[in-house]
Amino acid sequence: MNDIYRAAIVGAGPGGLIAFTTLRYAGVPSGEIIVMDDRAVPLRAWAGHTAAIRQGSMRSESEGHFFPTDLPGFAQMDAIHHASLGPLIKSTFNRYTPPLDRVLHHGEALGRHFGMSERIEPSRIARVVREEGPVAHFALCDSAGDVRARAKHVLLALGHADLRWPDVCSDRAARDDLSDLLYHAYQPKPYGQRHVLVIGSGMAAAGEWINVFRAGGSVVSIRRSPHIAEQALSAPRCAFGGPWLDRYHRLEVPERRAELAKLGRGSFPPDPKWKKPIHQARAEGQLHLRVGTVVRLERTPQNRVAALVRDGVTSREDTLVADMVVAATGFLSAWHDYDILDRLVKEYHLDTYASYLALGDDCAVPGISRLDSVLMVSGPASRWAYPAADSFAGMKYAARRFGRYAAPEKRAGPRFRTWLGMVRAGWPYTGAEDGWSGSESCASP
Repeated sequence: MNDIYRAAIVGAGPGGLIAFTTLRYAGVPSGEIIVMDDRAVPLRAWAGHTAAIRQGSMRSESEGHFFPTDLPGFAQMDAIHHASLGPLIKSTFNRYTPPLDRVLHHGEALGRHFGMSERIEPSRIARVVREEGPVAHFALCDSAGDVRARAKHVLLALGHADLRWPDVCSDRAARDDLSDLLYHAYQPKPYGQRHVLVIGSGMAAAGEWINVFRAGGSVVSIRRSPHIAEQALSAPRCAFGGPWLDRYHRLEVPERRAELAKLGRGSFPPDPKWKKPIHQARAEGQLHLRVGTVVRLERTPQNRVAALVRDGVTSREDTLVADMVVAATGFLSAWHDYDILDRLVKEYHLDTYASYLALGDDCAVPGISRLDSVLMVSGPASRWAYPAADSFAGMKYAARRFGRYAAPEKRAGPRFRTWLGMVRAGWPYTGAEDGWSGSESCASP
């Protein structure tokens, strides 16, 4: 293990794939990159989460493709393939939602084109160690402390941490007692004609409502806030870059934390395919919305769930009985929810702000990074640098800045052939023919 790679990527999910394609497109030879991930088919883990909530399409395009370049996006490719302006018009209004299976096929094809599978080392990295000789670099160690790779530049493309559970069932023993009645939204679950209690707000919760309606069931929804934002993307469009991001980066710590809290609220797309079934279900009595908190869950003698709910306005408590409970509460994303970051913070005394790891505006980790050897973070744990980090745009933001360190030299010669070959490889219409599918505000921070 004496070789020192130019770049190492920890994680081979969407963020890792985007980083790998970005480096390869910039001209970094595949032999100078190592990817660390212990999952057999890493990109499929992401697909498994979306399948659990029966999400068949992207929320909105938002650079939702794996090309390291801005273009072509799925809307442009769809418009060319179908000789139609429809996808471009939908994309203009944030209403273009490409099918997830097409996105997955596109990503896997790009990974094959750039040779990513040959560069994956099947190992789970638990620790990152700064080393100095013969050149500044990092050692990547597994849970046993063995060094699995060394690299000058490292990107932690960690993806999601563990599932987030409501406080009422955050204890594993409490969940085990209700194992056949309590599910997380991102777990496989039975639906059927059942009365379901859904805890949480946002896209996952709204998606679960619709899944229950389609199965002939009914829903009582418990959420803490009376308002759910309707927006096409996971954050307002302006939060993905430009002047808004420049102003965000100039904020002091308290103001930045407040802005992140505001952007982290639940939302769902203002699309008729979401709104119509929800409005219809409310009119027919299939959906009841409550603002409050579930403070206790118990199994009844009839093998149902009794939920004690505290009203969010009056604080009065009453009991609701359901056939099943679904926690649509997303994923953990604080720095201490990732073992590798928790250890890094403690060993190198890195700065944190509550649940956020302090990062430079380019996603680099201060205190351990140098110009000639940088450690960077991509994905949900990098929100301090890029508020919409849990998006394709956010992962590209980190990958491109990682490339400035790992591939600083300019690639010589024309790049059109490289670009064209990449586009051909990642063209998503090589299988069966598919049809294309199709009120936010953003004040200055």
